[in-house]
Amino acid sequence: VLAGKEAVFATKVNEVKAKEVPALDDELAKDIDEEVETLDELKAKFRKELEDAKAEAYNDAVETAAIETAVANAEIKEIPEEMFHEEVHRAMNDFLGGMQQQGISPEMYFQITGTTEEQLHEQYQEDAGKRVRTNLVIEAIAKAENFETTDEEVKAEIADLAAQYNMPVEQVEKLLPVDMLQHDIAMKKAVEAITDSVKVK
Repeated sequence: VLAGKEAVFATKVNEVKAKEVPALDDELAKDIDEEVETLDELKAKFRKELEDAKAEAYNDAVETAAIETAVANAEIKEIPEEMFHEEVHRAMNDFLGGMQQQGISPEMYFQITGTTEEQLHEQYQEDAGKRVRTNLVIEAIAKAENFETTDEEVKAEIADLAAQYNMPVEQVEKLLPVDMLQHDIAMKKAVEAITDSVKVK
């Protein structure tokens, strides 16, 4: 209705084009992924990635269940208060550091979420006890088994960290002392030992 009067608009459709769907062929496969040459290779790669993702999820689930069982069966009389607070602050710093890498400062994060540092502290307190107990059990197993680390394992750990954080190997070597790397490797071996002890039927 225009100015109280009805109006009729006529339109003419000149042409209707169907959306062209690219042909599923080798050329499309190469456009999608430069590392493959054929459609069959692309399909095989997708299948492998899916299988790897499933295997990783399964292994993570087994590892988590094994560690939770070990922690539940462990006799921990008391968690040191200092260790508890250190874990809370470590988790907070890791989280806020991750935000910082995305260009979000702590102040900006609290402003965006409408929360405070105290509230974040309380949030991480809820799980801190469980994480500390887990670390104590893994530490105890690593100490009891007296895992040793080789120079090759330390070098491999440095290379993995350098690739993960996109840093030169030399920079990682300067930032992380050898004894810290050896400790981390021993902890990983302890986790593997816990997981291997679980018999999955």
